[in-house]
Amino acid sequence: RRRRWPGRVTPGAVALADIVEVVVWCSAMGPDVRVALSDGPAIRAQLDEVCGLYVEVFSAPPFCWSVDEPDRHRHRLEALLGDPSFGVALAHAGDRLVGFAYGFTLAPTTTWWVGLVPRRPATMTTERPGRTFVLFDFAVRQGYRGQGIGHALHDTLLGSRPERRATLATQPAAVQTKQLYERWGWRLVGRAAGGPTAAAPLFDIYLRTRIDDLAGPGARPRRRRPATPAAVAATPRSTPGSVAGT
Repeated sequence: RRRRWPGRVTPGAVALADIVEVVVWCSAMGPDVRVALSDGPAIRAQLDEVCGLYVEVFSAPPFCWSVDEPDRHRHRLEALLGDPSFGVALAHAGDRLVGFAYGFTLAPTTTWWVGLVPRRPATMTTERPGRTFVLFDFAVRQGYRGQGIGHALHDTLLGSRPERRATLATQPAAVQTKQLYERWGWRLVGRAAGGPTAAAPLFDIYLRTRIDDLAGPGARPRRRRPATPAAVAATPRSTPGSVAGT
């Protein structure tokens, strides 16, 4: 069955097993644009499209880019698809993929907060099962920005999650992106070095201390299993950061 919420009201924590499609629409996005929750098998079926859009968005300024980043991204994404905590929202204009947002739950053994400057208290950096969702990659195709698609992806994905809070990493040079995040309720908490395969030497780390404010009508809590070792291995800040349309 299909459910629609007008404007920027987003679906709540809806179990994918209970639905065929959750669709969010906004008049600014145009009649042929839809934003919907998806899942790992659907991403596998259109992996080339997702990876192609990633390259198109993140190979452009102001992001750092390397010739081996496409292969690294595909490897990271394929590893994440096996994680039961993986979550994703996709935006399509007709049959064309125009945006995506995906991530996973931080495991208690994560290294995400290691090396954060300034150093933050353990109350912020200590992970418990199901505490924090990572908005890992987030992109909107150039010609579709400024239509509310990025905001709809953001709210749809985070509003569907059972975690208490969310974090993300973006490159310091992505000033406009960071301004968007701050308008959407994110707070800069520090800067950390990227890993050995990272697309940039440094990342700005953001935190959104609650995400239940994004849950739509009928939201209900849902449990997820802890992140798998594959997701833990993908946790270091190896993504170039995020670009979003508004």
